[in-house]
Amino acid sequence: MTHQLPLRKRTKEPAQARNERRHAMSRLDRDEIVQTAATLFAARGYTTVSVADIIDQLGCTPPRLYRRFPSKLALLHAVLAAAITRQECTGCDLDKYIAAALKAAVDSPDLVIVYARDRRWISPIEFGDVARRATDHDTGWRTAIIAVAPSLTPFAVMIRHQAISAIIAASAVAPRVAGGARLRAAFTVGMHNMITAPYTTVDSAPSLARRWHVRPTRRQEILDAAITLFGERGYEDVRVDDVGKAVGIAGPSVFQHFTTKQQILVAAFDRGITQLMIAASTALDSSNNAEDALQRLVSGLAETAARNRNLLSVLVREAGGLDEPDRERIGRLRRDYDDIWAAVISQIWEELNADTAQAIARAGSEAVLSGLGFADYPSAAVDLATSTLTFITSTASTFENSLQRRVPTTAPIQTRPILDVVELNQKKS
Repeated sequence: MTHQLPLRKRTKEPAQARNERRHAMSRLDRDEIVQTAATLFAARGYTTVSVADIIDQLGCTPPRLYRRFPSKLALLHAVLAAAITRQECTGCDLDKYIAAALKAAVDSPDLVIVYARDRRWISPIEFGDVARRATDHDTGWRTAIIAVAPSLTPFAVMIRHQAISAIIAASAVAPRVAGGARLRAAFTVGMHNMITAPYTTVDSAPSLARRWHVRPTRRQEILDAAITLFGERGYEDVRVDDVGKAVGIAGPSVFQHFTTKQQILVAAFDRGITQLMIAASTALDSSNNAEDALQRLVSGLAETAARNRNLLSVLVREAGGLDEPDRERIGRLRRDYDDIWAAVISQIWEELNADTAQAIARAGSEAVLSGLGFADYPSAAVDLATSTLTFITSTASTFENSLQRRVPTTAPIQTRPILDVVELNQKKS
């Protein structure tokens, strides 16, 4: 007689457990897609990354992606929503907002970079929930700023908040050897002091005198028009026909001067980098010492940015539109510019290593370039230059003090007014 082992009774998985397991698997898959997209957007810019690029990076099929995100815009909003979640600090004071943002920059640098650079593409109609969360996040920040700096005008609050966002994004790409937690602590002090720095009123700011220019060539007119359009609408949303129309010629006529739209963008970047280098050279040539040079570098950048808002907006936002050889070349030139700032900072605070000085320099220059995206001279440029100088001096001093085992202080560091520096630069120009 053969004995048959009893069959194991099959138990049906409870519906709730099954749904939770499927939800967990779906959630993990969704998070993987969002993180992959964030990495690509951070490296190359939202507008230049295609859905095919994301699918190729994931190694998945299109249906797998489209089941979760029906469009690239939907995926961007998922990235932005994740970025807000990482930085949220409802009802916090300024220092807690700064701490939450810096922690997000360490834990999720790609999300922070995309949020700072590409949140302009938020669609309040299609993605009202994300738009509301972004607005609430901004409102919380600005409420915290007003609480510690009640004398700031609403416009100054907006400008300084924009500058702080750029500094946080810059901290996301700072290498670990630049200082890690020690540098983040110094950034915290620097940003706090930047916010609370006394406001430079419009009455005390010099006016922006009109400069004489030689009549531009047709190629320069085309480039001028393209820069204005790129700055206002973004590179991807501008057609060559739009550029031609702006200068009163047919679109195809543009190609008599530029072979491609990409070449126009490259020419814009070359002009922007050249403007920065000229401003830096002027600052160094007219300086008496390192402290004077730093003040002139900051004020010179503020004036250059205020005179060329659209050009500098392109420089900050549109690098992703460059093809790889030009992107690397322009990136190297931008690092050369920041190295000038870093060299001056290293002369003032001698105990900082090159990576730390470079991280502080990049954060300072990004604060001016991004902050003046909303500004008209002289209502904001001089004030932003003064507060950015406060950020640099506070951050560098705090970091150096920490190396000497001194206790950092959050008391504002007094800096010499730079209005006279700006006025002198104007006279020289």
